[in-house]
Amino acid sequence: LLENNCTVPVVAGARTPFCAEGATIQHGGSCEPLCLEGFDENVRPVQCRAGVLSPPNFACLRRCMTAPVLEGADEQVQCVGLRSGSVCEVVCPADHVRSGDFQCTGGAFYHVLNPTLSGDLLFGAPRCYAPCDTSSLIVAGTDGGTACRGVLGALQHGEVCEANCRDGLSPFSVDEAR
Repeated sequence: LLENNCTVPVVAGARTPFCAEGATIQHGGSCEPLCLEGFDENVRPVQCRAGVLSPPNFACLRRCMTAPVLEGADEQVQCVGLRSGSVCEVVCPADHVRSGDFQCTGGAFYHVLNPTLSGDLLFGAPRCYAPCDTSSLIVAGTDGGTACRGVLGALQHGEVCEANCRDGLSPFSVDEAR
């Protein structure tokens, strides 16, 4: 029956017709999507059942085609051409910690949190955090060695400096001193 066939609509970012099989798909048939260059299908294949294409949310989604800019790091060329919905891991300079990664959504990059860091997204784009040099840190009441217990030189972003106090002294916060 012709009324059970599916008419393929015009789809943004797709060739015309959208399906390799043509503008009409027979009941029980399937459609292999044909997206334009720089776009990818979000589902494959699209099925025709009783005059209805399924799933109903088929589309051609724009890829991310430019390298995102990241403060404190080189251009992220590994992200060029990323499919929509995919995540690109940020590459930071040695000894730096990334705040997150880039997710491509409809041709634009968005910041997603690095799962190894706790907290919230603070900025609209990932950042590369340099280590904190503790060699010149001066803490009153330390034993004259390192200011941070167990740390020689630098703390990574997110690490805590526990004051290396002389015997008989203990660390306190500024609020406790008042």
